[in-house]
Amino acid sequence: MVSYEAFVDECADLFDQRLWEMASDDTTQKVGVPTDMGHWFQCYAFDVISMITFSKRLGFLEAGRDIDNIMSTLDNSVVFSSLMGIFPSFYKVVLALQRVLPQVQFSKFQAISDFTTQCMAEHQAVPKVMSPDGDENEEKTNFMTKLMARHHKDPAKYTEFYAWLGCMQNIAAGSDTTGATLTATLYYLLKHPQTMKKLRQEIDHHDRNNSSKSFSFKQTQDMLYLQAVIKEALRMHPATGLPLERVVPEGGATICDQFFPAGTVVGVNTWVEHYNEQIFGPDATEFRPERWLDKDKNKVAFLNRHWIPVSRSLNLIPYGTDLNKPCSV
Repeated sequence: MVSYEAFVDECADLFDQRLWEMASDDTTQKVGVPTDMGHWFQCYAFDVISMITFSKRLGFLEAGRDIDNIMSTLDNSVVFSSLMGIFPSFYKVVLALQRVLPQVQFSKFQAISDFTTQCMAEHQAVPKVMSPDGDENEEKTNFMTKLMARHHKDPAKYTEFYAWLGCMQNIAAGSDTTGATLTATLYYLLKHPQTMKKLRQEIDHHDRNNSSKSFSFKQTQDMLYLQAVIKEALRMHPATGLPLERVVPEGGATICDQFFPAGTVVGVNTWVEHYNEQIFGPDATEFRPERWLDKDKNKVAFLNRHWIPVSRSLNLIPYGTDLNKPCSV
């Protein structure tokens, strides 16, 4: 993600500008009016992801509204996408129904699809010379350019459609999860003013030694309390709500005193794991960033093994699993 930092900074600057406008523009009578930060975080997330993917914003931060119903479409598709993820064999039935009943649309991403197609067409119109690894001007190379470089390297194996689909999935999967995480983080900070105060003190301390307008990714790694706050917010409110599946290897595996034969698909729900008192203690339901700053390094390492806001390998195995036989992806 470090190579995409310039794209993120551009959107962060615009987001900051919009927040100042909302806080100071009394001509629109918005002063003192509640602001839906969840909406604005999603606007920011959509524009960040589209910048990272295409070097071009979808325009949510400028418009301040749901463009072409993209947000509502994504929200409405969650149930459908979740069901298809759990029961992928049903997708054939869905496709058959759509052929018979074309007026029935189970998932609409036309606006994102059109935007992706347009950006790829613009990309193709301007010849670029770059390695498949995106080495040329790495700091300003977007996700689409890297995928297209891979396509040009082996077009038979990695078709242009794969590159198009990768960009689509980047927008659909990256925006909602990012927006939800930012919203959850602010929610818990507002609910815990002492935590907010402590975080502000750390930010102010580092800000005095920072010559640039914003903090770099590298600088934030030294802000230990900020990292703990983000980590705790992801523990309390992970963006994933479905079991992250793994396949039991040969010889089987014993999980929570239950034996599963080889080939069995197993999974653990992130929310269940993150609220497990056997792992995170009797205060597992409480927002407490300090748990990640414990002086006992072994204890923190244990917590890290069970912190799974995004998919991991061994870390997805529930507490009590025979780790000598890890399940495969």
